[in-house]
Amino acid sequence: MSIRSFTLKNSNGIIWDLNNTDSFFTEIDGMGHERDYNFESVGNYHVEIASELKQAEPRGIIRFSNYQKCNDFIKFIQASPLILSYTMPGVSTVYSLKVRIRKFEKKEIEAGNLPCDISFLGIGQYYKTLTVEKESTITTGKVYTYTYPYTYSDNASGEVTLQSDSILDSPCRLIIFGPCINPSWSHYVNDIITTSGKVNCTVSTGERLIIDSTSIPYSIKKYDGFMNLISDCYADSDFSTGRFVNLKLGENKIAFMHEGSDELKVTVEALIQYESV
Repeated sequence: MSIRSFTLKNSNGIIWDLNNTDSFFTEIDGMGHERDYNFESVGNYHVEIASELKQAEPRGIIRFSNYQKCNDFIKFIQASPLILSYTMPGVSTVYSLKVRIRKFEKKEIEAGNLPCDISFLGIGQYYKTLTVEKESTITTGKVYTYTYPYTYSDNASGEVTLQSDSILDSPCRLIIFGPCINPSWSHYVNDIITTSGKVNCTVSTGERLIIDSTSIPYSIKKYDGFMNLISDCYADSDFSTGRFVNLKLGENKIAFMHEGSDELKVTVEALIQYESV
């Protein structure tokens, strides 16, 4: 029988297993959500003026097997920000939250373990990762399950389709591989266009252009095959368009085009966000 699992990844890409017996995360709380509301009285009624989600604050106790393991963890979390990932029992979907450490309280060893109170402060909302690729060499649509769900689409027009089951807007990265000239795109939600964008640049073979709304500030940058930055293309984008895509509830279709003759290869990496998990 599977159990719930937690991992923590630091900014160096190192993953710490919080289900391990020598550093077990337990007595977990704060995995839900809380909202702040602003109401205005109108006669005998209260009219909602605004509401916003408060920052997530998951917390609990990590029980370390010894002082050395605790000290190793303290060094590990210094490389922040961190990503806390959670898998529910019997469910393969991984939900994650970008966090910083709000409090880490070290106690004394008791009953063979060293309990340490820990609380996190969420950066953004809980999310699951969904990646959709358009490959010109694929002739039939197939779905493969890896750590994250991948969907391969063969639409010759350069379209990819993603389903979002969340009411929250969900950011994504549009990755356009070279060769291509002056790429452009249009985002449709349930067949209604919501956003379009264009960048006046040339992406050579082996390079990629990434239009990223998953972190602030949003960015449009060109990289080589090893993800070394080549140039910042933000100033080359069409400012008369929205450019950056945020997925919405329902069917999200993104159609890509360019002014060259080569068939486009594109990938969309989405963070489907939720109020709580």
